[in-house]
Amino acid sequence: KGLNTSMKASLSGPADITIGALQPVTFTDKTTGISFTATLPSNAALGARTLILQDTKNDITTFTGGLEVVP
Repeated sequence: KGLNTSMKASLSGPADITIGALQPVTFTDKTTGISFTATLPSNAALGARTLILQDTKNDITTFTGGLEVVP
């Protein structure tokens, strides 16, 4: 249930951004989630990317525009 660190994360669009390992996060209101470090080159394509999360049962959750590269 929910977002967890056993999920696989990827991004739509050009393959110029690398996603680091997922880390658990607990917010001040006790809501849990995940975080990750995105590494991108200075010439990464600009624009919004869809974040795609896939769980161990192969269910997919997408966050359209979940990451945006801006100048």
